[in-house]
Amino acid sequence: MASLIGEMSVSGIGSAVSVASPEVGLVFSASPTFAPANCVFAPSTGYFVCPTITSNGLTFTRMFRLLDAANNPQSKPSEQTVAIETKSAIMGTLTFNERTSGTSTVAIDRSDDMTLSGIQTTKHTLNGRAATKIDGTMSTALGPTHVTTNQTELTTNIVLPNAKAGQRWPQSGSVQIDQTTSVTPNGQQSFTTITRETITFNGTSVVTVTMVTGFGTLTCHFDLANPAAPSSCS
Repeated sequence: MASLIGEMSVSGIGSAVSVASPEVGLVFSASPTFAPANCVFAPSTGYFVCPTITSNGLTFTRMFRLLDAANNPQSKPSEQTVAIETKSAIMGTLTFNERTSGTSTVAIDRSDDMTLSGIQTTKHTLNGRAATKIDGTMSTALGPTHVTTNQTELTTNIVLPNAKAGQRWPQSGSVQIDQTTSVTPNGQQSFTTITRETITFNGTSVVTVTMVTGFGTLTCHFDLANPAAPSSCS
């Protein structure tokens, strides 16, 4: 069970999302590992509720449930378990000490609902949604800059890599990120950007990221196996 839940945060997805959205990458990097064995089944909801973890100013909560083919929750894993649904939340404030400009703070409020299906087969498929709110004050040499971000993520049919078949990267599927960011530099007039980024997987380490903004559409290719390599964009 632990390995299946671990698949739902497979590194290839986290790396790709971090490339497209550093804000969400910040959350991925701060997330601790949950041990399913420590989670307690609640018959009233059908979920296993995991202990709350607080680390570096952030509080992490998680629950999961085991589902049969009729979408009924189960109290323990069995041959009838065909899917796992997880619900997670992160809330709190991160603090950074900048060497030259002072202290920056970032308040995070994130929730997600993800389902891994096909777990009795070799084709494990991930779907789900997430919402993130970030409110930060960044310390710069020119004074504090206030940044707010509202973001939604839609994960669609990501076929996870099968390690037994020698696969390392998601085989197919996509993550769509819709984001609205407002920036107010040191009390000056704020400006807002609205973007939609779609990350597409194809079984290799190279992912396609398509970004749509008010200025048009830009498509880039990133090699997750070689993050230092320059991206190819058009």
